[in-house]
Amino acid sequence: VTAWADGCSWNEAVELSGAAPGDLARTLHRALDALRQLGNLPYHPVRAGDAVQSTSSGIHPDIRRLCREAARAMDRYPVKDPLPFDDENIDIEDQLDDADDDEMEDNIENTQDDNAENAEKASTD
Repeated sequence: VTAWADGCSWNEAVELSGAAPGDLARTLHRALDALRQLGNLPYHPVRAGDAVQSTSSGIHPDIRRLCREAARAMDRYPVKDPLPFDDENIDIEDQLDDADDDEMEDNIENTQDDNAENAEKASTD
């Protein structure tokens, strides 16, 4: 992980780790995720007069900065996440959401119809 963050090539990282390429990619991706999370933790300084603090003070700004720098160094191919959104994906996701909404509306209408039929049958029996 350290060698990858220091800029070694993918082949060097695989050779140094002795792991299968997929296992190494997964390990590096998990380390990258952890660094991103640590780099985004809040920082709330502790006041001198506070004897007991009810919440965590977060993480020191210098550690956050180092985590962010390491995450930037590690975030490269083949570990780099693909862009979270592009225009095609948004259109497809919107279409899927619309289809799910239509299906949900149909299910609600069918349930209401079934309930009405059951109520009629119960009142005639």
